[in-house]
Amino acid sequence: MNSRGLKRVMAVLFSFVLFMAAGISVYAATNETQPATRSTAGVVATAGSGVANGVSPSVANEKIDIPLKVEWTGRDRVPVDVTLWANGVRKQTVYLDYQKHWEHTFRDMPKYDENGDEIKYTVTQPNIVTYGSFKYKTTISGDATSGFVIKNFSLIDITVGKSWNMVPNIVIPGTPSPADPPDMLFVTNVADAFNEVMSYSLDTSLATETNSADEDYDDPDNSSDDSDDGEQPDDRKKSKVAVPESITVKLLADGRVVNSMQLTEDMNWTGKFEDLPRYDERDNHEIKYTIEETPVLGYKTEYLHTSVIDVVINKSIIDIPVEKKWVGKKSGPVEVKLYRTCKVTKYDYNLNRNVTTTIDEEVDSAVLNDSNNWKHTFKDMYEFYIEDGENPVIYKYYVKEVNVAGYDTVITGDQNEGFIITNTSTDKISIPVEKKWVGEAADNTKVKLFADGSEVGEVELNEANNWKHVFTNLQKYNNSNKEIKYTVKEVGEDGNLIKFDGKSYKVIYKGNAADGFTVTNEKENPPSTTTPAPKKPSVPKKHISPRTGDDSHLALYTLMLGTATSVLGLLYCRRRNKAN
Repeated sequence: MNSRGLKRVMAVLFSFVLFMAAGISVYAATNETQPATRSTAGVVATAGSGVANGVSPSVANEKIDIPLKVEWTGRDRVPVDVTLWANGVRKQTVYLDYQKHWEHTFRDMPKYDENGDEIKYTVTQPNIVTYGSFKYKTTISGDATSGFVIKNFSLIDITVGKSWNMVPNIVIPGTPSPADPPDMLFVTNVADAFNEVMSYSLDTSLATETNSADEDYDDPDNSSDDSDDGEQPDDRKKSKVAVPESITVKLLADGRVVNSMQLTEDMNWTGKFEDLPRYDERDNHEIKYTIEETPVLGYKTEYLHTSVIDVVINKSIIDIPVEKKWVGKKSGPVEVKLYRTCKVTKYDYNLNRNVTTTIDEEVDSAVLNDSNNWKHTFKDMYEFYIEDGENPVIYKYYVKEVNVAGYDTVITGDQNEGFIITNTSTDKISIPVEKKWVGEAADNTKVKLFADGSEVGEVELNEANNWKHVFTNLQKYNNSNKEIKYTVKEVGEDGNLIKFDGKSYKVIYKGNAADGFTVTNEKENPPSTTTPAPKKPSVPKKHISPRTGDDSHLALYTLMLGTATSVLGLLYCRRRNKAN
C-alpha cells in the first residue's frame, strides 16, 4: 500500500471516531434527569409526548416566553412581587412597579419536563401591603401561552359612628360655638377622637320624658359652673327628646342604596361596611360613597365624612309655640322674632388664648295675624349647642315683638311651654260716677263698674269725696275691636231698691261711659200708721114714681105751675102789643 492509500484510510477512521463521539454526547444529553425539585404534581401530561414515545429531541428542548401584566382599577397602584410556578414549583419572582409599567416576560422557559410532559405554569401575587384604609381584591386569568393577567381591585371599608347631641373634637361647619385655636384645626385620628367622646355621648340618661326636676333649666349659664367634683354638669340629661333603641343607616354608592345596617347602644353605636369596591369596574371612576340615616323622630341629622370614619350626628330638636293676645282693640299684623342665647369661644391671636363671649342671635321670625289665629310654632330648633368645642349646653330661647304703637307688651312663658305675647291697648278712657240723694242720705254707699258685664272696679262714695269718683285707665275696646259697654250698679241694689239702716230707697241709674253715670237714691215715704173708720156702705135708692096727693114733691109741682103761668102771661102781652 502506498503512502497515498494509507492517508485515505486514516482520514476515514478519524471521521468515524468523531461521528461516534458526537452521537454519544447527544444521547447522554437527551437522557439527563432533571433535579427532583423541579418535578411537581398537579400537571396533566399528554400521553405519548415523551422521548420514550418517540418525541424528537428538538421538540423536547422547546422553549417558550410567558408574558405577564398587572392591571389596576383606579389610581391606587403600588409595587408588587409576582412569582412564576412550574408544576407547583417556584421558578422566578419579579418586582414590578410603575417604572416597569407593571409588565414582564419570563423568557426561554422550557415547555416540557424531563418526562416530555408539557409543564403547567401558574403565577401568584402575594398580599399587597395596604396603605391608609385601602386594600385589594385580586383576580388572575390567562395561561403560559396567551400570557397571565393579574387584576387588582381597590377595596375600601367604611366605618360608621353615631353620636347623640355630641360632636367629636373636630371643628364642624355650622356648629354655633367651637373654639378654633391652631391645635384644634387638625385631628390626626378622627376615629380616636370619636371614640373618646362616645362614653360621654352614650349617656343613657341623655333624654328623659320630663325635666320638671331641673331647677336651672332656664339658666344655661349655670352649666358653666363647676360642680363639686370639678366636672362640667351634663345638660343633656335635661333633654326633652327620647333616644330610640336603634337606628338604620343606609350605604349609597353614587347615590344608589347598596347596603344598610342597624346601630344600637350595645354596638356602641358603631358599625362597618367592609370590602367595598373603590372604583367602578365598568369605567374605572371612583365611587362616591355616602351614608344616609332613616329619619329619627325629634332629631336633626348631620354628617361628618372623613377618610376613616363617617359620623352620624343626631341633634335633638324642639318646637317652640308662640301666641299673641290682645287687651283692647286688635292691631296688626305683628312680626315676632325668635332669638337664642349661647356662648361662643374663639381663639384670640393677640391674647394667645381662647376667649368666650355670650351672644344673642336671631334664628327665625313669623308674622301673626287673624288668618293664623295669632299663633305660630317655630319648628325644629336645636335644643343644644356645643360649648368650648365639646360640652353640650341647652340653648336659651326667647321672643321679641316688633314694636306696636299704642300698645304695652308683656311676654310670658318659656321654650318648653311656649310663649304668650299680650298686647294691651294704651287707648284709655275715664268714666265719672256721682251719687245723688232725694231725701235723707246714708253715710256711704258702694258702686261697681262693669265692662261688658264683667266687674272691673268698685268705689265707695261718701261726703268726704263729695259723692263723686272717676274710674280711670279703662280700655275703650274689647278683643273683638268693639267699644266696651260700661255699666254701673250700686252694691246691695235689688230690683232698683236698696235699704240703708232699714230705710228703703228707690235706685235710679242715668248716663253712659262718655258722659258719666249718675246714681240717684230716692227715699220712699213709709205708709200711715192710723187706721181710718170704716165707711157705711151706701145702698142705692129705689126709684118710685110720684103719686097724687103725695106731699113729697109739692114744692116741685108748685114751681112748675108758676113757671108755666109766667110764660103764658108773657106770650099774651106780646100779642096784645102787636094788635095795638
